[in-house]
Amino acid sequence: MPSNEESAPATEGTLRDVEIFTVLAKVLPENGIVVNEAAQQLPAYWQFAAVSWPGSFYFTGAGGLGFGLAGGVGIQLARPERPVVAVIGDGSIQYTLQALWTAARYRVPLTVVVLDNSEYGILKNWGRTLGAGSVPGLDLPGIDIMGLATAYGVTACRNRGISTRSTGQGTDRCLPGRWTDRYRRRRSQPDGLS
Repeated sequence: MPSNEESAPATEGTLRDVEIFTVLAKVLPENGIVVNEAAQQLPAYWQFAAVSWPGSFYFTGAGGLGFGLAGGVGIQLARPERPVVAVIGDGSIQYTLQALWTAARYRVPLTVVVLDNSEYGILKNWGRTLGAGSVPGLDLPGIDIMGLATAYGVTACRNRGISTRSTGQGTDRCLPGRWTDRYRRRRSQPDGLS
């Protein structure tokens, strides 16, 4: 997937990773926490990330898959005073999808952004890197992530374009407006620091 400003534009009805992370950087408060399990899009994330508080970014070591959703739920439970966003690929979320039930059951105010490219993209990349050729079972066409989220009892929202907050359509439509008020803190007093 493209991950820089000069990459090809997204096809109609899709978003590029740089578009998603641009919006996230604008709307996530400075004390926000990002749990990132979208390894392919990590270079694009770092173009726009503004991590200035300790404990604001979580990523797996050594390329392990499946921690993002459960990790996001756990981190939000541990840090209820800070907004948490879990950015996860549609392949990675399959490992621990049942964590949505926990989020719904305990009313965890986690925001999950699923980057849906209908494949286990990182595993395809690893297969190519290792010279394995075409690895079967890595395409994920037609999985209804929205339907699965709803079945587990969480509110789901789909975005296919960027817009301004005033229109209420697009990526920012699904990100909680309450972040600005509920999680506002002064930069001079981050958690755990004086």
